[in-house]
Amino acid sequence: NERKLTQPDPYSGFMMGFNPCRPTSTGWVNIASPDPEVAPRMSGDYLSTQKDLDDVVAMARLLGRIQDTKGLSSLLLEPPQLDLSTMTDADIIRDFQQRATTVYHPCGTCRMGPEPDRAVVDAKLRVHGIEALRVVDASVFPNITSANTNAPTLMVAHRAAQMILTTADRKP
Repeated sequence: NERKLTQPDPYSGFMMGFNPCRPTSTGWVNIASPDPEVAPRMSGDYLSTQKDLDDVVAMARLLGRIQDTKGLSSLLLEPPQLDLSTMTDADIIRDFQQRATTVYHPCGTCRMGPEPDRAVVDAKLRVHGIEALRVVDASVFPNITSANTNAPTLMVAHRAAQMILTTADRKP
């Protein structure tokens, strides 16, 4: 009974949403056990800075103005689930905190740098202190891109492939 992408929903509707592309909140990942089968402890610490909270309110206010326009409101058969124009800032933040979730694009979790006590990988993406292990994904980004992370991740992978091939043992 799974909905197929090629079959439209049996009702009219659309959704407006947003996600901050440059959040300032930072989370953490900690090793929980020496056993590699035990999952690490992680927290996104989403919306833990005032800037991120301010961005949520600003974007919700913009969406509220858009939903209140004559052009859009004339298309609605029912009132919106949220009346953003009447919600307080605190209501907006509370709703966002309750319903928002990750979009699975964490970046910068494996800092790059020459010093093992301050970084996870070196400039060639090699993990400090572990031979023959590299990190090749968005976690080595120093900053989050202001767009989808797919293309920059592909560029990191392409560059890593070049580095690996350069150092690979090419004996037949």
